[in-house]
Amino acid sequence: MLHLRVACALAVALAALAAVSPCVAHDGDCQQLLETFPDFAEGRLAPRPGEQNEGARVEPDFYFFLHIPRSAGRTLNFCLMKAVFHPKDRCFSSYGEGSQHDDEEGGPGVVDPATRTVEIDRGPLDALGHPCRFAGTHDDLSVLRSVRKAPGRSNSNMAVFTQLRDPVDRALSAYEFTVRTASRYFHRPPDQNSRKNANKTATNDVWPWIDLIPIVQEDMRRRHAERKARERAGIPDADAWVRHFDAMDSSRVTYYNRAANSTDEVPPPGAKVLPDLDPYDNEVVMPLSEFVRLPEVRQVIHNNQAYQILGATNISGEHALSRRVRSCAGGEAFDLAVVERAKGVLDRLWHVSVFEDLEGSISSLMRASGWDLGQRGYRNGEKIVRDLGLKVKALEERARDKVAELDLELDGNKRDLIEQHKLVSLYEYDPDRQAELKDAKAAIGRLEARALTIEGKRVKAAALRVEEEWVQDDFGMPEDRPSVREVFDQCVDRARSKREEKNKIRFMGAVRDTWGRQILWDRSKIAVSTIEEIKRMNRIDTLVYEHAKHLHETCSTP
Repeated sequence: MLHLRVACALAVALAALAAVSPCVAHDGDCQQLLETFPDFAEGRLAPRPGEQNEGARVEPDFYFFLHIPRSAGRTLNFCLMKAVFHPKDRCFSSYGEGSQHDDEEGGPGVVDPATRTVEIDRGPLDALGHPCRFAGTHDDLSVLRSVRKAPGRSNSNMAVFTQLRDPVDRALSAYEFTVRTASRYFHRPPDQNSRKNANKTATNDVWPWIDLIPIVQEDMRRRHAERKARERAGIPDADAWVRHFDAMDSSRVTYYNRAANSTDEVPPPGAKVLPDLDPYDNEVVMPLSEFVRLPEVRQVIHNNQAYQILGATNISGEHALSRRVRSCAGGEAFDLAVVERAKGVLDRLWHVSVFEDLEGSISSLMRASGWDLGQRGYRNGEKIVRDLGLKVKALEERARDKVAELDLELDGNKRDLIEQHKLVSLYEYDPDRQAELKDAKAAIGRLEARALTIEGKRVKAAALRVEEEWVQDDFGMPEDRPSVREVFDQCVDRARSKREEKNKIRFMGAVRDTWGRQILWDRSKIAVSTIEEIKRMNRIDTLVYEHAKHLHETCSTP
């Protein structure tokens, strides 16, 4: 049955969109299954900005950024939204998605929904009664069911926005990112923890990379071991020279000879210069054509923009049902029904934008939400939110210590009261002890009054009070009080100039073939047949993306 389904899916993928596939025998059952799949947007979304009356505009109670991987979501989430929202309003980062397991049918490893971090609405001031208002994660839309009914917040007034990308470019970006990230630790034992900072979520713990990085990493280890074994038998053309490229400026070229471990501006006269390495098909890393056919890539990359929008990925809260939905893919009528369902969700979201027009996406999102790029911006790091959470924890600990101290006082006061009541009982009918009786009754009065005072202090200590500076408008703003635009630009520049430079240098230095040739991404070298295959594998996402472009163009018009 499994082989038949694969064969049918391949046959359908090769057919034109208008053709009806004879292979899907149960297309009607799949259609019915899709109709029963929950609509996670129903009853949860705030009205789109264009649908609200200007005179009676209602502010959403919760903002959620549906972060589709490799679609510039980090730029929007970390650089823009963190600059807009006060630190107290930001939810804790929730990108760590849990651990893997084999699915029930013995298929590829998938993330276990039971172990995922799905509490996307935990904030630093939760204990103080101030719920957070903004979260952005890689979750699919099913996560909306986990948003709590916090005080002063409605679960039917959530502003959900997202950004899509051309499916082919996204698949290529996913390949390059997976290879680059896998190369960081491929030389370490597979069971060795690669996380350096316990306060940060490691990339290979985040969906979908938790599914993909270990596979590419293990493949890289195998290729490295095989290459080293061949090299021990001798290196052909050991005296050959290869071109080396500057990580940040590929036009700057030097020449390298491994045998002499020598680098020069030009190769020696008459030297043999090997052709550059094909970055997408070589012996060092898994070829692109093999990567895009992996079952795991079909699970978490191909058509997963649509499935993420529907809440039907392999990390869905409806895990078993969503797996059945995805297994129906390939039937012409079913695929088009999925497209229509996804388009219907996009039509109701707060804002939809596309990767290819990032500047227009930012401007239209800010305008639709009533924000201004010129307003004061907040620091966009996660550290300030973590620090705020630590301050609240310290406040809670101080409160617990104070309550415990007052409880001891109450216990002591209670024992003294019991003792005085015993004396009253003992002296009440003894005419010779009336003075002591009077003193005991007076002591009871004082102890009862003291108990009330202690209890009042205890109630006050137990009721956490938010520190005034934590909620002031300028808390978390840089000292020079830059605008959102300035904070955003600084964040993007910092990410590009520092993180990308570091990653490129490390990647090009660590991943080389026998002669020292580097991998330099150049998409013009990808085989046309591979591009066409990616298109066929993403026909659902292609149609959904076209609809997202239409919505973006509509939103971008003032």
